[in-house]
Amino acid sequence: METTNAVIEANIKDLRIEDQEFLKEKYKYKRADWQIGMKFNMSQGAVTKRRHRLIENIINWKLGLVHRNEIIAN
Repeated sequence: METTNAVIEANIKDLRIEDQEFLKEKYKYKRADWQIGMKFNMSQGAVTKRRHRLIENIINWKLGLVHRNEIIAN
């Protein structure tokens, strides 16, 4: 389990700064999607979609399905 957490932490550090800040708003500061949308000038649906895409990419990195250089997070 510790190894898995270390891999996930390393993958998160590889994210763009903007994506790290986006995820911090949700998971560190416990903001609702609409609150994040207000901060980043996005609709609630766009926030949800972006969050799902980022989480999916992090999971795929862990599984070795996506190469880090191929990730484009919008």
